[in-house]
Amino acid sequence: MNTIIMITIMFLFWSCAANPVTGELDFAQLEQLEQEIIDIISIPVCSDDNNCRFIGFGEKPCGGYWAYLVYSIVNVDSTFLSNKVIQYNELNDSLNIRYEIPSDCYIVSPPNVHCDNEVCVGN
Repeated sequence: MNTIIMITIMFLFWSCAANPVTGELDFAQLEQLEQEIIDIISIPVCSDDNNCRFIGFGEKPCGGYWAYLVYSIVNVDSTFLSNKVIQYNELNDSLNIRYEIPSDCYIVSPPNVHCDNEVCVGN
């Protein structure tokens, strides 16, 4: 989650580059989508490893994802989540271009997900 917070802060910092009002609105929309996604995956309950999945989140300007989110298929509609994340990633990519957001170009590896004490976790 620290990665998500860092991404949000970074986008808010650079959002004032072009038009402060437009930038604030653009990044507020991105932040709202992020919160909706976090709410969808907030309870990753599981009974075994097969209940756990991950999804790439955010688009780095030089390619790849900013992070991977871990979720459980027990209480999440994977198609609905995937559509929300696609919407987020497309907006993120568009804002990266519009506001010339820099990136560290570090490639984030997909996590190994498993069920630990009835909660999906990734490492």
